[in-house]
Amino acid sequence: MTFNPNDRKYHSCCCYIHVTTLASLFMSFFVCSITLDLWRSVAEAKFLSFLFLPVLLLGVYGLCQESRIALFAFIGLSILACVTRMILIIANAISDERFKRAEYEEEEENAFLIAVLSCLILVLFMVPFVLVIWSLTQFIKDREAADKVIERCENV
Repeated sequence: MTFNPNDRKYHSCCCYIHVTTLASLFMSFFVCSITLDLWRSVAEAKFLSFLFLPVLLLGVYGLCQESRIALFAFIGLSILACVTRMILIIANAISDERFKRAEYEEEEENAFLIAVLSCLILVLFMVPFVLVIWSLTQFIKDREAADKVIERCENV
């Protein structure tokens, strides 16, 4: 088995950037967004965002150490965090005072529509992110398999 790290299957559809580069770029974006969210949470004395800190640390560890297990756990926890965030967005829209006290039916629909659009935007950002991390795990798997074959050939 030959391993070519520059094979087309390890390049994303986004300008044919290699998955390792794109994963690092996405993880940098993820670190910045969680850091800003944590900073905002501290300023508002809402500490729910700190629940996402272990997800962030797991992702950074998986990327830096190129650990497939950590990246798989990161993918699962990221999806769980995304679903949790969507539930919180919709719950917040439903319980919001403006939503409860809407004088007109249109305002009520607008608050819920904004919540649904926020959830869709969140999903649109998460899907490429998860796909890139998944591709990175496949890259690491193929590289490790090729390394094992080379080791066996050298030991013979």
